[in-house]
Amino acid sequence: MEDEEYKERPVWRTILAIAFGLFAIVRFGILCHKMNSRPANDGVKINFNESDFQAMPPQSSTISKKAFNKQLYQDYQLLNQLSPSQLKASYITKLAKDSLVGLNVNTWLKISKGSLFQNTHDDSLKFAFKTPKNLNVFVHDFESTFAVNATFKKLKSGNKIKKYRDFLKLSKNTKLVSYSIIQAGVQFKGVAYAFNEGDYYMFIEFESSILPQMELEHQALSYISKHIKGQK
Repeated sequence: MEDEEYKERPVWRTILAIAFGLFAIVRFGILCHKMNSRPANDGVKINFNESDFQAMPPQSSTISKKAFNKQLYQDYQLLNQLSPSQLKASYITKLAKDSLVGLNVNTWLKISKGSLFQNTHDDSLKFAFKTPKNLNVFVHDFESTFAVNATFKKLKSGNKIKKYRDFLKLSKNTKLVSYSIIQAGVQFKGVAYAFNEGDYYMFIEFESSILPQMELEHQALSYISKHIKGQK
């Protein structure tokens, strides 16, 4: 039986949420279409405003880089109590100022001060961060020969993905999807921006163990609307 938030929702709230982020999402999709094809393991472009940003530690040969990606599923307050060196050991740094991180050659994502930024340099996760409000954001980009839905389900298959459905279709290549996953026994609701051009895929996933699904959808739209920055 589906959760209550998946049942019929007030029409005006759905329209408001869609209208709030639609322009920015469409604009982002257009920018993505303009980018050139590139290998999926290109380095992430970072333009931090804080000069004392510490470089990530060398890659470990004994610990899988993917294992570190689970760290952001812990509570923000718990992670925030760790020392800079402890965070660095998990490829995490706390941003001292608002910062811009490149999504592609045309587009940047603004990450707010106080967020915990992580870049493990693994084979598909471009970067991830956790906001002080316990919102997790993961950005994956890679190449795949499968359809969007099959690709995303495979990406999240290790997290027992459920309730996967299209939330908002924008074009043949661009849409928002909603889902839920289980991480360390805790359910996280999710909303993902899904884009593909040929075999290239990008997913921007917003996940929370606290927010109701509809509120998470609204926050995801709002975040994209306010924080996607096109190249000037």
